[in-house]
Amino acid sequence: MLNPDLNPTRDDETELVTVEEPQATRATSPLWVAGKTMISAVLAIAIVAGAVTVMQRLIDSRPEVPQRPAVERQVPVLTQTAQVATHSPTIRVFGEVVAGRLVDLRALVAGEITGVHPNLEAGRRIDAGAPLVEIDRFSYEGAVVEAEANLAEARASRAESEARSGLERDQLARSVEQVNLAERDLARASQLVERGQLTERDLEARQLTLSQRQQAVDQREANLRVEEARLDQLRAQIARLEWRLQQAERDLERTTLLAPFAGVIRSESVEIGRLISVNDAVATIYDDSALNVRFTLSDSQFGRLTGEVEPLIGRPITVTWSTGGQDVQLAGTIDRLDSDISAASGGVALFGRLDTEQMTANLRPGAFVSVSLADQAFSNTIRIPETALYNTDHLFTVVDDRLQRRDVELVAWDGSHALVRAVDDISLDGAEIVTSRLTDAGDGVAVRRVQPAS
Repeated sequence: MLNPDLNPTRDDETELVTVEEPQATRATSPLWVAGKTMISAVLAIAIVAGAVTVMQRLIDSRPEVPQRPAVERQVPVLTQTAQVATHSPTIRVFGEVVAGRLVDLRALVAGEITGVHPNLEAGRRIDAGAPLVEIDRFSYEGAVVEAEANLAEARASRAESEARSGLERDQLARSVEQVNLAERDLARASQLVERGQLTERDLEARQLTLSQRQQAVDQREANLRVEEARLDQLRAQIARLEWRLQQAERDLERTTLLAPFAGVIRSESVEIGRLISVNDAVATIYDDSALNVRFTLSDSQFGRLTGEVEPLIGRPITVTWSTGGQDVQLAGTIDRLDSDISAASGGVALFGRLDTEQMTANLRPGAFVSVSLADQAFSNTIRIPETALYNTDHLFTVVDDRLQRRDVELVAWDGSHALVRAVDDISLDGAEIVTSRLTDAGDGVAVRRVQPAS
């Protein structure tokens, strides 16, 4: 059995536990934790307060910065001087070049094609009177010979009939003379019978002679009428044969189809050796020196132009053709209206005739062009850029370097410009109108002109 006095270890452990137990109890005590937290908060507040105090002292001790006086900003603007006058806007529409003179050439006689003009191809130009197509002439030349022979025979028969008629007319004249002689002889015989110097038998013989001669006259007259009737028949026959000869000669001429005018071939459908009938299509040709332009005006534009004192037909137009990066301008005049007004097009179609002196050889039907013509004239209006008009009812003028609103009435558009009138009693003539587009425009805004008013 060990001696307890000789066991120092146990005593030391007991002593250590006895000493450390109070320290652990303080660390976990709520009062100790709260105090420690309060001390940390006080220190943080003190640090922040000190920093704020130092910053405020630095701000208060900074030198004063001189202040620049406030200056009103002036908006730079462009202006123009208003001029009240009578303005006529320009109507700009699009159109198409069309052929003013176009014809479909067709065969006038039937037969085999024996010759074709070397330029009878689409796109080539043909001179007036050029022989486009030649048809076999043999049968038509024979028809001419036959017609001439029939006509010569009829004329010979007429000459024969005229000779017989002349003979009958002469014989009739002789017979009439014989009747006159027989009448005088009968009259003398009657006187002799009354005197008893001639017998009744002799008188009757003379009466018989007069009757025979009168009968001969009647026969000659009948023969003459027959010859004259036959002569009339022959004259009618000759007239018919002369017409047939003319027809045969015309058919012979028509074996060569000629170009009716100088122009450009649009299409062709012939070859040598082809058999064609009457009215078969041969070619289509148009006159390139008589081109028109077809364009459409809206109902409102058409109504304004027709209400003018100046007639619509004959009004000048300007046609612009854009090709190869260049604009070719041609002058013209309105020539006619379209035959019908189409509701689908939404307007009225017109035709303008182009000036032949300014015609270019490259212009062809189907070209897309723009057409410009003068619109109705509006009096007491001002022409301003569209940038100067706000909400289509007001603009701004410059008065003492500040903007002033003016109400206006929009009359018409002229491309990128507008025609307006003042709606109040104060005239705009001579006023400086702001043409710059401003986002903050309003009455009283200070402005500065960047160029002199014009």
